[in-house]
Amino acid sequence: MIAQGVGVRTLREATGANVDHLIYGYTRRDGTRAEQKLVTARVARTLAGFTPTLDHYAAHAVIDGRGTRRRLRALAAMGWSFAVIGRHLGRIDTNVARLARARRVTAGTAREVRDLYEVLSVTPAVGETATERAMIARTKRHARDRGWHGPLAWDDVDTDPELPSQSFVTDDELDLELDLAALLEQHRVGTPARLRGEELHRVVHAFAERGELTHREIAEVVGCAEKTVDRLRAAARAAARVTEQEKAA
Repeated sequence: MIAQGVGVRTLREATGANVDHLIYGYTRRDGTRAEQKLVTARVARTLAGFTPTLDHYAAHAVIDGRGTRRRLRALAAMGWSFAVIGRHLGRIDTNVARLARARRVTAGTAREVRDLYEVLSVTPAVGETATERAMIARTKRHARDRGWHGPLAWDDVDTDPELPSQSFVTDDELDLELDLAALLEQHRVGTPARLRGEELHRVVHAFAERGELTHREIAEVVGCAEKTVDRLRAAARAAARVTEQEKAA
């Protein structure tokens, strides 16, 4: 347990057993140190029956990320976007997205996510503006497409066996959706984006294919001129026509 990140003091306080001698040994009368090899049956039973909880681990201890993954995904299923969750946690949304996939996390991070989950999992995601409501709807759709389960799916979110899920999008598609959500959030709070090159092409076409924004609105979100969006979309349509002609030939 010590190697896993449970501190000596924490272990002593949680079990009531004096574990210091077991770990560090004891001092003989002549002043030399010796290893303690025997313990009482009571101490042995106490230590054997002790299962550390999340609060027992040091903040820097690296633990299984299952509970953190499930909590973040469950919040997304409710409509809480990674951008909003990130603001609560003081992190950027791409960092939250990585946590939603992480196999291992620090105990400190796991506790932060747990504490936020206890608040948001009983609080409906409600948008005050059309943009916020659209983001909530997209977040729910993304979670559904990934086969993520909501809070009610788990009796114990940390220990329950995995539930069957079916993913309908690839990781690359999810990354793109997260990028679009992040750009919309940046635009909402007035942080300008300055996309260029292939990234600009990719995002412009993704927004256009959704059909939710005008070319002018797309230009404002990605930080380019409206005529640039017009040109990119015209080029994409021309390329699509050529592809169709080649298939028909």
